[in-house]
Amino acid sequence: MEYSHSVSPPSSYLHDILNKAVHVLENEWYENSKFREIPSELKVLYDYNNHYLLLTAIANVINAERIVEIGTAAGDSLWSWLRLENIKSVSTWDIFPIETCTGWFHNNVHQQFVQEFIQKDKRWTQYVEDLTQQEIWFLRKDLFENTDIIFIDGPHNGIFENTIFQNILGLKNERNILLIFDDILVSSMVDFWRNITLPKLDATSVGHQSGTGLALLLPYHER
Repeated sequence: MEYSHSVSPPSSYLHDILNKAVHVLENEWYENSKFREIPSELKVLYDYNNHYLLLTAIANVINAERIVEIGTAAGDSLWSWLRLENIKSVSTWDIFPIETCTGWFHNNVHQQFVQEFIQKDKRWTQYVEDLTQQEIWFLRKDLFENTDIIFIDGPHNGIFENTIFQNILGLKNERNILLIFDDILVSSMVDFWRNITLPKLDATSVGHQSGTGLALLLPYHER
């Protein structure tokens, strides 16, 4: 194994968020009798080797109201955010409309459950756009500057993520924004994650088995 020097500082803020989120997950596990009643077809959503429950817990802990996510796919992560009453809006991006992405579902029960859940909720908007195009980014950057969480779950090739990340570093946000990255352990994402110099924390042990990373974007006047 090659040793890699950390280029980012430790963050008690991120550790505190993750610690509180784990407590939320633990309580949910026991309050729901270890999810024994969950149909096997929905285990992907209630699996602690995935990140869907963790996303909900994190948004709960920081009392998030506005979410931005990149990578709508079929809407599983939308389900995570919309489970919370404190969420006022979710702005989600993909290059494909959500209704065309049914191939992400594991089975018909999974598809029906997620689609019915998110379709009855009016708090989310999908933008079918490529955010790596600078004219699109500048058109939408106000949504990014005024959000509580940015969840990046794109193609995981490291190139797309770096382009988006460089744009994020240019935001004029007035308050902290929590960044959540999916699949940071995928080979094409490892260097991207290592090179992030913001305060960050690897949350894989309680997140997605392919890697979940948290980073803190401080207000622009503090960076």
